[in-house]
Amino acid sequence: MPRPRPLVVGDADSSAAAAYIYGDVLAQVHRNGDLGKAAGSRGLIAAGLLVGSHYQCPLNHRPYVEVEGFVGGAQVASFLDLLKQWRGEWKAAALALKYHFPAGELVGWFASLDGTIGTADAPPDDAQLLHRTFFNHPWQIGLFAPRERTSPRVFAVERDQLESHGVCVIQGRTSR
Repeated sequence: MPRPRPLVVGDADSSAAAAYIYGDVLAQVHRNGDLGKAAGSRGLIAAGLLVGSHYQCPLNHRPYVEVEGFVGGAQVASFLDLLKQWRGEWKAAALALKYHFPAGELVGWFASLDGTIGTADAPPDDAQLLHRTFFNHPWQIGLFAPRERTSPRVFAVERDQLESHGVCVIQGRTSR
């Protein structure tokens, strides 16, 4: 559905962003990662599902998502462990998503972890496998939110490759 891109915090160029996220949701994603760290699980990946809506920019016709919430999931040692867990619990995760966000779409997934992963251009192979297994729409994203609160990164499919894209914080109101 065509829709103008939202106003964003700061002076970030939002014209090519693949994702927009409400500030309170990004803070909650970080807190979700902090819970595992506080429990002594440093090095584990905190992961879950992102909910919101997807749109098409009327100016450049590129897809983008607005992230309005998330369902926290697992604390795992690797992306392969997350892949195995989601294979066994995907239906339960989808039901939790529909229960908590009945009008929302599954727009992607997140990982909150210590440090950075992959390169600026692409996530590690295991994360790419996970994305391609469960998120087959080109507008669905993988959000990487370092626990150190450095800039999050989003990966989305472009030209059959997972590529790094911008993520912007939505200005104004908080999520629903």
